[in-house]
Amino acid sequence: MDALEHITELSLFPLQTVLFPGGQLPLKVFEQRYIDLVRDSVRDRTGFGVCMLAPNDNGPTGIARIGTYVEIEDWYLRDDGLLGITTKGIRRFRMSRIWAQDNGLLCAEVTWVDETTAPVPAECGVLVTLLRQIAEQTKAPMPDMNEPNMDEASYVSNRLAELLPLEILERQQLLEAVDPVERLRKIFIMLRDLQARQDDEEPGLDS
Repeated sequence: MDALEHITELSLFPLQTVLFPGGQLPLKVFEQRYIDLVRDSVRDRTGFGVCMLAPNDNGPTGIARIGTYVEIEDWYLRDDGLLGITTKGIRRFRMSRIWAQDNGLLCAEVTWVDETTAPVPAECGVLVTLLRQIAEQTKAPMPDMNEPNMDEASYVSNRLAELLPLEILERQQLLEAVDPVERLRKIFIMLRDLQARQDDEEPGLDS
């Protein structure tokens, strides 16, 4: 991660999704500005920033100021003839200034968010069990799912934030929670709210 400290500007790939460090994100690339971005990233062995497009009732508007720096793990030609890439989240960043290049590609001046580590506290141990259950039931690919990581609050919270059926703005809130233990506790609250939403959606016995 220290190798990133000298980078103060990033090209951006805004999306209606939230990616966490350690997570994988496949992308379909068809706009010329992003094809150029991928070409330059592969050529120069550099990454770029993925950030959330903030949604509203009329479609996306604005972008979140905290995103995730990604690197390209693989690139390929899709069956539909479009370029496909697989990216991996590396580290969070915070944007202080954003501008557009002549081709419409957004760029940002960035500072890096420290990725702190901490053990999973005892009161959050049930979330480790939940993560194991989700991984087993969904067969979701989760790299580095081993015992050392399953005891680490950052890994567990990041993977749960990806896999749980949360709203996009809830995921962004978790991305912006720098303290991994705080992130786990936020997940507890969101799980309670998620259960309440599901209970409200279930039809009553007399419906």
